[in-house]
Amino acid sequence: MSEASLLRLSRTASLLAVAGGTAVLLGWAAGTEALYQPTPNAPVITPWTAFCCASLGLAIFGRSWRTAWWGGVLMVLGGSLVMVVAGLSAGEYAFGDLRGFDTLLFSAQVSLLPMNHPGRPSIQALAALLALACVAWTGVFQNKAAYPERWIEAFVLFSGTIALLALFGYAFSVPVLFASPTLRGTGLSPYSAILVLWCSVALVLMEPRSFIRSFVGSPGPGGRLVRSLLPVFILMPLLFGLLRTEGERRGWVSHETGIALMAMGQFFLGVGMLFWVARNLDRVEALKKIIKMTCVSKKVFHQGEWVTVEEYLREHHNIEVSHGMTPDEAETWLREAMESIAVEKS
Repeated sequence: MSEASLLRLSRTASLLAVAGGTAVLLGWAAGTEALYQPTPNAPVITPWTAFCCASLGLAIFGRSWRTAWWGGVLMVLGGSLVMVVAGLSAGEYAFGDLRGFDTLLFSAQVSLLPMNHPGRPSIQALAALLALACVAWTGVFQNKAAYPERWIEAFVLFSGTIALLALFGYAFSVPVLFASPTLRGTGLSPYSAILVLWCSVALVLMEPRSFIRSFVGSPGPGGRLVRSLLPVFILMPLLFGLLRTEGERRGWVSHETGIALMAMGQFFLGVGMLFWVARNLDRVEALKKIIKMTCVSKKVFHQGEWVTVEEYLREHHNIEVSHGMTPDEAETWLREAMESIAVEKS
């Protein structure tokens, strides 16, 4: 996958976050409950959370255009808004309420929410958004100083893990994975989890030195394997778990049988993927044994350029070549040399 394709995917994911957060805010403005609470039992995505998600998407989109002046403005503006709102909300959890801040947006609707702190983003949302905002801000220093790429990836993976845990919690009806047990009605909404996940994907694909991106975007066999297997390893365990949960809920299988069937399904999936990977590695190894050589100069095509056989053997196989002649070649060369000397003397 080319650099341009990865960058387009990253920008698309960031714009989806902007569009999603904006849609939620419009839902609050219009009183359309489906746009901010998908089911009656799920936590709502508060206006401030939607505002932060839209601002974060804007900052990530600007980060992808940071060489342009307007890209830098969007990055700084969006990241600053997220940090201010999330910082104030985190301060409220730590030190007490700021009068009226939680319900500053759409106060009439928000004040009716059955929550301990109506309008305030959940702790999970704040942690994920603050981590992603810090990563988005690193674009300000990209060309001025080195920064630890592994810390950036750790922050993104931290936020993505929070979002995935919440989504798996909703899929398998495990409230502890998305709800705050000590705060009534507070938790990470499925909409918030999806928006955070989009932002995490956008930042991973945007970072050129990212370990994850180096494999996802690699044109080599490793990159092709990752792009082929990643959707399988994400979706299949989720499908097995959903089938097991639904089977137990409907009384088709017992709890023990459900676990056994899910384990067996994952076993067959893992073994099947193992043989598929082995087959592809054998194909790659077979292709390595074929080299392209010209029929005129006997040069070898290696790593995008034509090199001599001696250079190819030295660089690719660590073999040094010494030159000589066969007896027939030496006899022919000597005869031609003697004939040439005789012609010169005459």
